[in-house]
Amino acid sequence: MADQEDLVPRLQAHLQQVHDAPSTPLDQKLLDTASYIYGADLDPETAQRLILQIYQLLPTLQQDPSPVNRLLSKLLEPVPLSDILSFEPSVDIVAGLDLAAQPFNLLTLSLLEKADATSAQRLATSQPRVFVSLARLWLATEDEAVADTAGRVILHLLRVDKEVSETAGWDGAVWKRIFRDRDVYGQLYAICHLQSKEPILLSKSRKTIAQARLLDWLPAVGAMDWTSITQSYHPAIESSYGLNPGYEGLLDFASLHMVDFKSDVLMHRSLINFYKTLITTITGGYVRNSPNSSISLDFLTTRGLHSRTLAYYVQPDDPSHDSLDSKFLYGPAADYVASYVSIYPDDFMDNRELQQKVLDKIHNATKLSIAQWAHSQSPAEDLHVLSSLPRHLLVLAGHRSPHCELPSRVANPDVLNTLATLFHGTMADIETEDAALHDYDDTEVHAAKELYDYYIMNNNRLWIDAVNHADTIALKNTALAGTNGPSRTWLVGMGMRRARHTRWPWQNLIAYGRFTRRLRSGGNGGLWRMRRRRGWRKDHGEGVRRWAGGLRRWSCDG
Repeated sequence: MADQEDLVPRLQAHLQQVHDAPSTPLDQKLLDTASYIYGADLDPETAQRLILQIYQLLPTLQQDPSPVNRLLSKLLEPVPLSDILSFEPSVDIVAGLDLAAQPFNLLTLSLLEKADATSAQRLATSQPRVFVSLARLWLATEDEAVADTAGRVILHLLRVDKEVSETAGWDGAVWKRIFRDRDVYGQLYAICHLQSKEPILLSKSRKTIAQARLLDWLPAVGAMDWTSITQSYHPAIESSYGLNPGYEGLLDFASLHMVDFKSDVLMHRSLINFYKTLITTITGGYVRNSPNSSISLDFLTTRGLHSRTLAYYVQPDDPSHDSLDSKFLYGPAADYVASYVSIYPDDFMDNRELQQKVLDKIHNATKLSIAQWAHSQSPAEDLHVLSSLPRHLLVLAGHRSPHCELPSRVANPDVLNTLATLFHGTMADIETEDAALHDYDDTEVHAAKELYDYYIMNNNRLWIDAVNHADTIALKNTALAGTNGPSRTWLVGMGMRRARHTRWPWQNLIAYGRFTRRLRSGGNGGLWRMRRRRGWRKDHGEGVRRWAGGLRRWSCDG
């Protein structure tokens, strides 16, 4: 092996030879040796010469570029993007983002990932073609790793630009380049629209993939700056794709005009998942006359998309729905409903008609015999919605609450996990000094205890069944669900809020001790009254003791 001092001249001579005669085989051993040796310790002038020489070689390279890519990545690693932009002659970033230069796409994107606010704004100001190529690569490439990285790079450039902008985010240099540059902005519409054949001809399947990428990207941008995705920038472009005055933002295009949801059920599923992501990612913002809503939920409501999505869950058999499509859309619609009622409970509680429809839908879905619960497919989507409902709504239903009909004795993990969630009391595991949050937390705990009381009045075998399921290790999911209930969740519903922090069996035993002391003292009025009921003490107490004994054995074994 040559000395390190002799390696640079040999490497430069070899790269020049390959550049002059592209068919010359690459000296992989030489390139790998250089990539192992050189890095941060190489002087900047030599590193710059090698970087530029390799970049000039790439367009004509006819061999596998992997060895050259590894060396170039090692040389570029310690160099900030601001220095790379100052190289003379300049590095051709646009060429590295070309769709035909697939072996070099990730390498070029790794350079842009290093951008800080200054270099991002400089790039947006001096090299507009970079953003045109970046948007095209992101939406049109067939390489999913490249597409994911390109989407993250665009978000990163927007984020660092917004962090230093003194005004609204969409006034930053990068924001202006993406949304106010006709070439960049127009591509977002043209590549994703099914009927457009510019700036690149894509098949329908490739178009739908580009649509899915845009749908994944928009909520993250809207969370940074909502106005940027809802206002009009180029009315001529927007109107050419069917957008009407007043509904001209990129979000309107993606939500209403981009997807052919009537003939493409898979993209319709993606669209519903997009709506759910939108209302869960962007939960704030002032909405006039709707204090319990958010700007994202208000957007879906005013466009009729909120009610349309709810209908696929509460009215799946509606004549306006295609029967086959409804089966595919039922799950995503149920997820949307579950997210909506859990994040916007007050808005949901303001709509009594919708409340009744959701409760009726869950009642109908859970009217199953014991044999059906044990051997048929579980209504998991409906149980997910049930576990997400505001607990005080279920408390108002009393013994008619759908959760009272769930049988704890069947080996069904969905049922056990639903009960565990409902009896949890509060989903927040963080401490806070906010009085409003404390009040909400106490309300949830109280409602969870009442739900537990109602359930025990209808089924006093809960604890015995939970132990039996936890002991049946052959059914792993059911055993875990049975353990999940008493060990960490149901105890919270009975006033032991600290139990949610437990992780190991010996800690659960401490929680069990507190629980039994509370029973003996009669501190919980509801539990004390039930304890006096005939037969409750024997069955319920036996289940608690068996569960604690199992935890002791588990502690000794583990």
